[in-house]
Amino acid sequence: MAKPFRIYGLTGSAASGKSTVAGFFRELGVAVVDADQIARELRAPGGAAEAPLLARFGTLDRARLRALITLDAAAKRDLESILHPLISAESLRRFAALAAGQHSGYALYEAALLVEAGRAADFEGIILVEAPLALQLERLETRDGMDPESARQFLGANANDALKRAAATHRIENASSLSDLQEKVRKLHAELR
Repeated sequence: MAKPFRIYGLTGSAASGKSTVAGFFRELGVAVVDADQIARELRAPGGAAEAPLLARFGTLDRARLRALITLDAAAKRDLESILHPLISAESLRRFAALAAGQHSGYALYEAALLVEAGRAADFEGIILVEAPLALQLERLETRDGMDPESARQFLGANANDALKRAAATHRIENASSLSDLQEKVRKLHAELR
């Protein structure tokens, strides 16, 4: 990835608080390109991933796709092979648009599967957001309406914590209050500037 300014990867497991952290960085004026948002746009009716997803899975529904890939590793690989190249291309377009503007400093690329997709070396560094397993499960159950067993299966199917930790250049522990998390983001922002 051509880097007209410094770009850091922002990652974390499901329900770790990565999107909350991204929001705090946005409040500090940092541009964030969100891979999950791009994936939603690609999956939407008329999106670039609509036809291949319907051909392979018969649905565009995120919850149904999540259920399929949680139980079937081949389905997960197929989904990633459809979405990842499209997400990567759209991300590059968005960073190019940022570079064309009056941007300076650094930006973030928020992606849950950044390290697993082999993209860690594409960035200036990797910021890993971590949360205790019990908190992640609680968030999946309350935020996403998952039953406890489905939440455990989902986290288990996406567990690459050791791989993410090995790639991380910066870590943010999300185990306390939102104000504590926001302060950790402020401190890291001061360091990255």
